[in-house]
Amino acid sequence: MVDLSNNSKSALLVIDMQNGLFRAKSTPYNHQLILSNILKLIEHHRSNSKQIIFVRHVGEKDTPLDSNSPNTQLIADLSLNSDKDIVIEKRYPSSFKNTDLKEVLEKLGIDEIIVTGMKTEYCIDTTIRAASEFGYKVTLISDAHTTSDSITLDAQHIIDHHNQVFSNAFANVKTTEEFLY
Repeated sequence: MVDLSNNSKSALLVIDMQNGLFRAKSTPYNHQLILSNILKLIEHHRSNSKQIIFVRHVGEKDTPLDSNSPNTQLIADLSLNSDKDIVIEKRYPSSFKNTDLKEVLEKLGIDEIIVTGMKTEYCIDTTIRAASEFGYKVTLISDAHTTSDSITLDAQHIIDHHNQVFSNAFANVKTTEEFLY
């Protein structure tokens, strides 16, 4: 596979793929397909020596979101490579707010982020908007982010709505296959 992204240096951002969200009682929409697509993207980035950044949502000590809690640990399927992959902890929906993500991206010379993970209407949405404001090229993988049904909308409608909104103003939206081939 050839990188045709006109010399841009990209990083794969995998947001909140952690036990407490992905393995919750309310199973995320299309979870097996989403995970399969994220794993394909991880493999692609590893085989092309591109950076992978995992983001975990954590909270206060001695709460269910304690950084040492099983809830906040990345799901084992992701096969984190602690020698090469970067893990960022966040406490807000934006992966940029009060984290060192922007500094890490600048240090690595990254100008494009490929966004995947959870939850579409919260952390995916907020991170994409922040990245856009910081001037990053953003690619959202339309079939590699997910959420659960809300009180008013089912997950499929939430995802479809966000893919459409992002593609109009904030990101280049591609399927996993479009991105890989």
